Amino acid sequence: MGQYWGNTDFDGRKTLENISKINLLSPNEYEKRQYLDDLKPFVTDKNLVELFASIGYPNIDKKRYSDLFFTNISLGYRTINTSAHITKAEISTDKEIFKELVEILEPEYIIALGKNTYEIILEALELERPKIASFNYFIVTQNEFEYGKSKIYAMAHAGGMGSANRKKGDKSNKTSIELQKEDWIKIFFNTT
Repeated sequence: MGQYWGNTDFDGRKTLENISKINLLSPNEYEKRQYLDDLKPFVTDKNLVELFASIGYPNIDKKRYSDLFFTNISLGYRTINTSAHITKAEISTDKEIFKELVEILEPEYIIALGKNTYEIILEALELERPKIASFNYFIVTQNEFEYGKSKIYAMAHAGGMGSANRKKGDKSNKTSIELQKEDWIKIFFNTT
């Protein structure tokens, strides 16, 4: 679960055109068109491709997986700014819809990209929010929350700022994306 979709004015509405074309395809034609076709991918997109590959879903930018559902807590596109400076209030406007979505899909895992997303998910599902002094420490040491059949985890956002923040305070020579992959692998493969 990401935070929000990008700014549609940023790419001359090419993303929306691509999505409209994808929506007209049948499931077995999915690989014919990608939402990033003819566009420069954002850092978030590139990192998500790597993160999902690390847990067994290679090439999510080119292949659809029937057991994988990715969306954002805020369902609308932004009309100002291309990244950052979004408030928690702005991204929480669709949280009631999120609760319905969880109850319909009954996902095994809910991965929240970023602290705000995590907190909004917990609010939407009427779960008590833990106090988080250090988000990186929380990511590494967290115990999952459960909602029905779903396990909920907080992860660093895959965008530039979230990735940079994930590296803060880490003394290893690992890159941010390496740390994020370790976080995801730990959850999906129960490693310590």
